[in-house]
Amino acid sequence: GIESFLDSTPRVFKLINKHSPKTIYELAKMADRPYVNVFRDVKSLAEMGLVSLAREKRKVQPTAKYDELNICIPLKC
Repeated sequence: GIESFLDSTPRVFKLINKHSPKTIYELAKMADRPYVNVFRDVKSLAEMGLVSLAREKRKVQPTAKYDELNICIPLKC
């Protein structure tokens, strides 16, 4: 749900920004989370245009496009 997205995805973005991992596998080890979950977060970040993904053979390197994010979520409609 939205809670897990807000808990894990910003952390993944910070790790990408700060450590520039060479692969999503390396990023998953940094995050101490299963690869499949980190891959899902990275895919979401890429779909939102926040990271770029450089593919080389079977490896995918995520790169942050921004140094900072400000997220605003309206709580009332």
